[in-house]
Amino acid sequence: MLDWRILGASFAALIVISAVFLGGPAGGETSTSEGGIGGLLSGIIEKISSWFSGSPFGGFLEQPEARSSTVQVILYPDEFSLKPESSVDLSAGGTEVTGFSGTMGADFLNHTMTLSEEGSSLKVTLPMESIVLDGMRITSLSLAGMRFEIVPNMTTDNGTLEMGNFLGRMEFKPDRIEMFGNVSMLRARIGTMRWELV
Repeated sequence: MLDWRILGASFAALIVISAVFLGGPAGGETSTSEGGIGGLLSGIIEKISSWFSGSPFGGFLEQPEARSSTVQVILYPDEFSLKPESSVDLSAGGTEVTGFSGTMGADFLNHTMTLSEEGSSLKVTLPMESIVLDGMRITSLSLAGMRFEIVPNMTTDNGTLEMGNFLGRMEFKPDRIEMFGNVSMLRARIGTMRWELV
């Protein structure tokens, strides 16, 4: 039969150990890592971690990193609207726009792009011969019923594309958008077929 005194003592020991390793500052201290038991134990843990990193067990103490893959995707929309998550530099022929953070509306039927800033009535319309955006960041993009290509070996006239954490270059041409950069997630659905970048 289980002795509740042993269980209680084990629970109390677990609370003490948790307070040492995970507890926040107490009694006006600014950090648990400065001096005392917390500082001593954190130093020991760092040494053990560095030893394990060179051993066959190194993966046990390392945090997994988000994977990033380089991709090239080509989109063929009729219209496309996008607001950069951070300011971007834009070049169109001889026109240079620096630090743009407004909304871009691309019209592929009329081959034009309209730039507008929130809170302003000013709008600039550019011919879409070749408009390049460098350093474009898109956290999440989902497109349904779209013609697209994932270079080099996937093409569809009507599919769904999902992209996560894109960082790279976008080039708007009269009939398409070319995206080249890194993503952490890329999925495609064409009819009943599902594909995911791994």
